[in-house]
Amino acid sequence: MNNMFQTLSEASSKGAEILMGLYNQEIKISAKSMPGDIVTEADLKSQDAIVESLLKSMFAKGFEEEEIGFITEENFVKPGAHTFIIDPLDGTSNYASGSDRFAVSIAYMHNGEILAGIIHNPVTNIIYYGEKGKGAYKIENGKKEKLEIKEKPLEKSLVSINSSPDPKQAVKMFQLAIDLTPHVLRVREQGSLTLSLIGVVENKFQAHLNLGTSVWDIAAVKIIIEEAGGVVMDWRGNPINFDFEEVNKHYPVLAGHSNVLKK
Repeated sequence: MNNMFQTLSEASSKGAEILMGLYNQEIKISAKSMPGDIVTEADLKSQDAIVESLLKSMFAKGFEEEEIGFITEENFVKPGAHTFIIDPLDGTSNYASGSDRFAVSIAYMHNGEILAGIIHNPVTNIIYYGEKGKGAYKIENGKKEKLEIKEKPLEKSLVSINSSPDPKQAVKMFQLAIDLTPHVLRVREQGSLTLSLIGVVENKFQAHLNLGTSVWDIAAVKIIIEEAGGVVMDWRGNPINFDFEEVNKHYPVLAGHSNVLKK
């Protein structure tokens, strides 16, 4: 199914509306796998609103419920030929702490192939969208701008990393930042993986490095990066192939301009 922009943008807007309505309010926060890995009331309500919007849109297009699938961060997995991969609140720890670095992420997959993705920044209300074979775009105040990743020398570039709630992984990531520092302009940690990767698309960062993340974190932004002319690969330089039989699998990520990542 072509041109998923309206379906994805309506759903991401519903999630963004929930997030902004609860932003800087007292909300319920619970730990998941470890103390630093949290879920909030906002994650769950955003996810519910996104799923409801997607179902409504797909039903209106004539699809049956058994055709529509979901893979979401908050434990909702349902098979379907037309599957939506959802992170209802990327940057949960930022959000819960009052930081404004968070986003909604939704990818659309048909028969195992990701064909479109959207990232919605609720604070700025800016949308980033990519569709296979049709390019990547930034939509702000109704204006559409084509996105293209450009190459800059690493020594003149910012590089972003993403930490982890796992202390061992966090130590490895910050050691990597120490090792990178002499070779780049500066290393940054944003607290929102999707917005860090969007920073690559907007040429604010020349590369992003992550030791392990989930499919819902990167499915949407991956196609945006690729449609903007960049690459997303693992630490061995191989393409990232998602394992949809094991949805909780983690993937090490390198993203940026292909010439930069070869270095």
